[in-house]
Amino acid sequence: MSVTTAIILDKRKNRMNKKTKCYPACIRVTFERVPRAFDTGIEMTPDDFAKLGSPRLGEKLREIKEKLEKEELRAKTIIKNLNKFSFAAFSDQFTAFQPGRRRRKPQTAPGLGENGAADGKKVALPIKRTAQRNFVNQFGKRKYPREKSTIDFPELGEVAVFYGQYIAKLEAKEQAGTVGIYMCSLMNLLAYKPQLRFADVTDIWLCKYEKDMRAAGRSVSTIGIYLRCLRRIFNMVIAKRIIDRDLYPFGRDLYVIPAGRKRKKTLNMSQIRALFEYQTDDKMRKMCRDLWFFLYVANGMNVKDLCLLKFGQISGQFCRFIRAKTANTTKDCPQEITFFCDDLIIKVIEEWGNPDRSPDNYIFPFLEPGMDGYAIRHKVQLVTHLINEHMRGIAKELGLDFVPKSNDARHAFATQLKRAGKSTEFIRELIGHERATTTQDYLDDFEDDTKKGIAEQLLPFRKSMHQNAAE
Repeated sequence: MSVTTAIILDKRKNRMNKKTKCYPACIRVTFERVPRAFDTGIEMTPDDFAKLGSPRLGEKLREIKEKLEKEELRAKTIIKNLNKFSFAAFSDQFTAFQPGRRRRKPQTAPGLGENGAADGKKVALPIKRTAQRNFVNQFGKRKYPREKSTIDFPELGEVAVFYGQYIAKLEAKEQAGTVGIYMCSLMNLLAYKPQLRFADVTDIWLCKYEKDMRAAGRSVSTIGIYLRCLRRIFNMVIAKRIIDRDLYPFGRDLYVIPAGRKRKKTLNMSQIRALFEYQTDDKMRKMCRDLWFFLYVANGMNVKDLCLLKFGQISGQFCRFIRAKTANTTKDCPQEITFFCDDLIIKVIEEWGNPDRSPDNYIFPFLEPGMDGYAIRHKVQLVTHLINEHMRGIAKELGLDFVPKSNDARHAFATQLKRAGKSTEFIRELIGHERATTTQDYLDDFEDDTKKGIAEQLLPFRKSMHQNAAE
């Protein structure tokens, strides 16, 4: 039997707010000729409710009407996605994310003295309190638990629930870096719209969000990262048939996530040579310089992959590894990256590597066996910061106008191969990208001297014309 919905005003006497003379606006759900009303958190007078059918409404009543229509749409979506309808199952989902619910105050009762008599003092009963509804209040000054899956996501709203589910999955895979990205995305969205629901996220809402974020000083890249996380959550809940496909706000004719793009610049060969020939008595600085060149020569390796390298991955004159960044997304066909262990690679390992060369031991002494994803991420961040700090100091000593960071080793590797005439597909295979378009983003623009020479090649006869005119 079909289930029907309607927006009604519950005008029973016991439902009237005596102070405002208002009644609660509800969603009436009828199943097998049995109606039940579910509160929306909105109160109205009978006169205002009667005006909702009018084509001309004031701004306040128009907003109320839109909210009620969203609530009815949410109710219909829940009913549609229930395998077998029941009022109990519907109520669990519909009332789970009601906005505006207040925390219950702890109940008190007279205290009892030693002889069991009441002493007149009030004591709190051991009842469970409703959790706070935002990150700052839950954990104070944005201090979160180490394991983010322990956060009470249901108290933060409908969208937060599924962020929490995906974050728990990422933690199980020990993808601590990706967990941090999704947490930042969720925090930003909830700061903009507390108790965010899927029905709230429309293409118009996303356009307004982007506009406000830009006005607040957020970069296009940051906005894109946050919204790609939200899009992933939308795709997940739609695939599970939790919400209707019609609520999907992304697409060419709806909202397109912005992509940040800066002028690409990296080290040229003269700067790379200056860094390579740099000499110092500071062992820490020398180690960081050597590690940077290890990253550069080893196919533009990331710092995390460097830290995870083990002696067992070296076979003859080659070392083979699978990028940690794509290990979980390419399980069916993992792309193995191979680099040649030349004299520089061997020298760096001998000077800064672990003395224990057993196959299961890490090549560099940064990680220890048994470390979880968060501990590994923390160590990798420390090593990255150390390399960047010392490379900044070296660049300053050499007077370079470009400060190389650890990730610039990857960009420089790809760019130098491009300038040597190698194809984008060849470079893509060496650095382990799935798509050539991603590799293209790593490649630096051609140098200004090269661009200057293009103009001369387009009109090669112009030079001789100028010479003849001068004679």
